[in-house]
Amino acid sequence: MTVANTGGALNITNGVFTAPRKGSYYFSFKGVVSATADRAAAYCHLRKNDWNTVIASGLCHQNKNLACSVSLYTRVDLNAGEITFVDCKYENIELYDDTTHFTQFSGWLVDEDISSRLPTKL
Repeated sequence: MTVANTGGALNITNGVFTAPRKGSYYFSFKGVVSATADRAAAYCHLRKNDWNTVIASGLCHQNKNLACSVSLYTRVDLNAGEITFVDCKYENIELYDDTTHFTQFSGWLVDEDISSRLPTKL
């Protein structure tokens, strides 16, 4: 469920956020995971632009039939057109969500860089 996607910067089909403007952005991801085997783990990363640049990570280890949460919170500088996305790897675990929306992703612009729009001569 998407509550707000002002400007359409988040592609809700593939989960990729594309920065509409240059500036500092704050992102958070929270997920509830449920173990399906005796030992289980979930590794989640917030990535910037490609699979090689990790800007935040979260880890959850759990025993069978128990749940735990994984969270990522970070502020990152992005240029217009740069992307971020959450990538989770699972080992004997499921990312859980239902109508109470335990799994959430949020992002917003906290400090816009307007220097490119300022006049060069006063």
